[in-house]
Amino acid sequence: MKTITLKIMIIITIVFIMFSNCYKTYTVENRISKESLENALEKFVDSQENNQNYDIKLISNDLIEITTSDGSKYNLNFDLQNEENIIFKLEMFVKNGMSYNDFKSQTDNLMLPMLGYLAIAHINNIEYSDSIAYFSDIHMNSNWNGNFYSNSPYSIIDDSGNTILSGGSKNIKVSEFSNKVMEYVNLTYKNQESINDNDNINSFIWTIEKEEVANANDTCKLISTLKVNLNSEFQKIKNYANSINTNTHNEIANSNINSNISNNIENNTQNHDNTTKDGTLPAVGNGKLIGIVIGMSILILLIAIIRSSKFRE
Repeated sequence: MKTITLKIMIIITIVFIMFSNCYKTYTVENRISKESLENALEKFVDSQENNQNYDIKLISNDLIEITTSDGSKYNLNFDLQNEENIIFKLEMFVKNGMSYNDFKSQTDNLMLPMLGYLAIAHINNIEYSDSIAYFSDIHMNSNWNGNFYSNSPYSIIDDSGNTILSGGSKNIKVSEFSNKVMEYVNLTYKNQESINDNDNINSFIWTIEKEEVANANDTCKLISTLKVNLNSEFQKIKNYANSINTNTHNEIANSNINSNISNNIENNTQNHDNTTKDGTLPAVGNGKLIGIVIGMSILILLIAIIRSSKFRE
């Protein structure tokens, strides 16, 4: 009897260790998979919130290609290896000689990592309209105040002296901007800038920083990095687009970041994208379901072993 009991205890211990390791590995690897990320981005492309007509494709295990409506292509790097967070990173080259319009077009797209955030929120059953409203609201109420130029010492003016882009007391004419691109960048992006939602659901940290290019005085990289916390309680931002007041809606609709994603946030709140209601369980839910099935199977097996042992006695 003691021998049988000991064997059963050993079996239970071994099975428990194997189950714990397998379950942990499964939930980490499948919590956000390449396939689920790709699916969420494809659904965004087909959704009404994609009124900037982005075309988004996963072209490798760590690279997303984003094509804007004017045909420009941007590479968004991502990393799914960390069990705590996912990082989306965009690198943008700027250089002397760029026109102001080209520079503005490039730097406006520093917000493209936000698309990764929308995908992760969607995998957690959050509609695109709610994640857009939430992310934009945080951005509007940050030090950036809805744009990347809030702390710039320069204002951009046309040749008639009219302000095109507000900033500090120093002025740069649009016609002279191509000769002062690096001067503008070096002072506007002097320090790493970041915003986060630590006071809310603690779901992201977004940073913009300048990186020098080796052996180049007239070129640099602007790096936009978004780190998404996978352990965040995304469910708390369900119906967020409906919960914020009208004034905030208007501010978000007029912000630089949201104008690139959604021209009319009010339209989004009235016509929710229902692709999250297609009956697909999130990866974490699937992991728990499989865990329950495995656990029940193990329990049944152990009961069978014990009963068989008693019967032989």
